[in-house]
Amino acid sequence: MASTSDADASDLESIRRKLMKSLASSWEEVVQIYEQDPRAHKIEIGPSRNTALHIAVSSGREGIVERLVKSIAKNGNPVDVLSIRNRDGNNPLHLGASLGSISMCRCITDECKELLGYRNRERDTPLLRAARYGKKDVFLWLYDMCEGNAPHDYCQNRFGETILHLAIEGGYMDLAFQIICKQEDLMDSVDWHQISPLHVLAEKPTAFRSGIHLGWFNKIIYHCKILQTKPNQNVCKMSFLIFVDWGTTAIVLANGIVEMVEKILQLFPMAIHDTSDFNQNIVLAAVENRQSHIYDFLLNSSHLIDKEGAFQAVDCNGNNALHLAGKLAGDGYLQRIPTSMLQMQWEVKWYQYVQNSLPPHFVVQKNWDEPSRTPDEIFQIQHHELEDKSKQWLNSTSNSCSFIAALIATVAFASSASVPGGVKQDTGEPVFENHPAF
Repeated sequence: MASTSDADASDLESIRRKLMKSLASSWEEVVQIYEQDPRAHKIEIGPSRNTALHIAVSSGREGIVERLVKSIAKNGNPVDVLSIRNRDGNNPLHLGASLGSISMCRCITDECKELLGYRNRERDTPLLRAARYGKKDVFLWLYDMCEGNAPHDYCQNRFGETILHLAIEGGYMDLAFQIICKQEDLMDSVDWHQISPLHVLAEKPTAFRSGIHLGWFNKIIYHCKILQTKPNQNVCKMSFLIFVDWGTTAIVLANGIVEMVEKILQLFPMAIHDTSDFNQNIVLAAVENRQSHIYDFLLNSSHLIDKEGAFQAVDCNGNNALHLAGKLAGDGYLQRIPTSMLQMQWEVKWYQYVQNSLPPHFVVQKNWDEPSRTPDEIFQIQHHELEDKSKQWLNSTSNSCSFIAALIATVAFASSASVPGGVKQDTGEPVFENHPAF
């Protein structure tokens, strides 16, 4: 028995070597090996544990894949071979979906439709893989294949992320639109961290006009006719969710997505008065996060409900909007601005801008800290270190400029007091006298 087992192992190793050699030289030889010896179908190659079929799919060899699958189907149960997973837990259908090849996916599912529900190590189905990589055509094809078998079962991974989460996260908005058309209920879905697709969209400032710089030609898209939209009774629910959950609302504010704030307030006007755990509404949060575009929008909007009350609100420490403008901006924001002097300049301008947009009594209003302070006092205390750095920068810059100015003056004086080419030592006359250039 031992000798038989050793012989089988030796045969399998010989087949593995043949496959490795053929994969490097000729796919025709790989097909021949598959047709001649069914044992080759399950042989894993290399540390990635891919079979020859895995490698053929990953290489985009559609014709070869079709022939290999036919060879597998002729010899016994194809499910055992087609369901083999590599190191990442992907079977050939996962790889075909990731590449976006309908023909490869079709020839695999024709022999083993059960693979539609198989999951890899990330608990992704082939449908989820297609959504993750933005392969719209193969996604729609796989979705139709799943439709008769409860497609909801294939639409969510181990983290609770749905196909809509993944499409938006990857920036595939055309695919996300198709998903919404097919499954509207996914708009209300949340993952294990209570993140909805709307929250994922809030992390994509480049998906909005305010977050990206377009050329003159690309701007045409914003002048196209807007399609008629169907009313959705769940929109208010989603709007309320994003404003109540201030862990995710901070994403919108941090990225300065004006369009999303505008749309939510249009659909749910009372959201302007929703507050965070620190009793901050969106006005106070926009000021503290230095989101000038959002603050401008709120300041200039005439349709907001009780706009005056929203701007005069205070947080849990009694800080009004001017108090928050007087606080030092976070490191993440200041790092975008070069040099401490320019940072200080921006902080002063922002404080003055907010001050000019609010009633005069805000300047003398004190918060509830111990001791209580006015906005001016908070600004001076929190910007003291930045002010010192700005002074040092100005001093070093002025010293550098003074040195350069002295150097230039020295060179200029030396040049003006000397004759080009020098003079003759015996007579003192210029060397280039009477020359046109001189």
